[in-house]
Formats: sequence, C-alpha cells, structure tokens
Amino acid sequence: MGKAEFEYRPTDNPSGTGQSVARCVAGNNCHVRNPKDFGPNGRPRFNYADDSKKEKKTARLMYTMVDTINVNFVSKVPNSGIPVSCGTCHRGHLALEPYTGVDSQKSATPAAPTSTH
Repeated sequence: MGKAEFEYRPTDNPSGTGQSVARCVAGNNCHVRNPKDFGPNGRPRFNYADDSKKEKKTARLMYTMVDTINVNFVSKVPNSGIPVSCGTCHRGHLALEPYTGVDSQKSATPAAPTSTH
C-alpha cells in the first residue's frame, strides 16, 4: 500500500491504566492549525486544545476502545503478551485495509517438491 501515512510513537495512556499506547504524530488529520501562532519553521502551530474536528473525536473514541480491549480482555488472558494498539488494525494507515486472510508481507508457502522419477 506504499508509504505509511502516520508515524506511531509509544506514549503513556491518559487513562492511567499503565498501558502504553501508540499516538499518531502526523497531526494534520486531527488537529487544527492556529493561523495566528507561527512556529520556528514559519508554519502555523497546531492548536491541540481545539476539539472541532470530527477526526479528533473519532481518534479519542478509538483510544478509549483500545484501552477497553487491553484492560477488559487482553489483560485477562494468561501470557497474552503484546497489547492491542492503533497499529494492530491500522498498520500505519489512516484507513483500514480489508482483511484478506493472507499476510501480504509474506510469500505464499511453496508447493511440495514433485518427483521426477
């Protein structure tokens, strides 16, 4: 699918559960830029307090969903290992890719050798 649209960085979950979650650091999708506040690069800075974009509301809902899955389900499975994160489903992309049942990153299992005798 090409270059990832997001870069994820682990960070502390604001819910206080101690779970680590991935946060998108691309910014443009959820955050509004403040046209009156310019950064050192000459571009308007993000107004992180502005909750007007529906994408930000969706992201907050999804962070809650991820935390709920980890706290109420994954944590109750003995030796469950790695918690669910945004990247579990999104794999670095804004839109989800349809599940095909085949890992597109791995090649198909080679056929068994046939006898030439």
